[in-house]
Amino acid sequence: LDHVSAALSSDDVALRVSSLKSIGEEPGLQQLLPYFVRHVCDVIARNLRNHVQLAGALQLVAELLVNPNFDLDRYLHQLL
Repeated sequence: LDHVSAALSSDDVALRVSSLKSIGEEPGLQQLLPYFVRHVCDVIARNLRNHVQLAGALQLVAELLVNPNFDLDRYLHQLL
């Protein structure tokens, strides 16, 4: 989780893209789902005026939605 949050706030586009791609494809990240959701909520709450951070959080949500191995039903109310 620390690696992903650092990658999303990094200026390195390749690192950000590869981290997001792995979240969208990896089946073994299901146990980290509550932490990803909490991270998104925290980033949005703290960075309402920082468009770069908000875009990163939304990209993370998009990859969470794309991954067919994630069951987001329990966390949907937090993401809304």
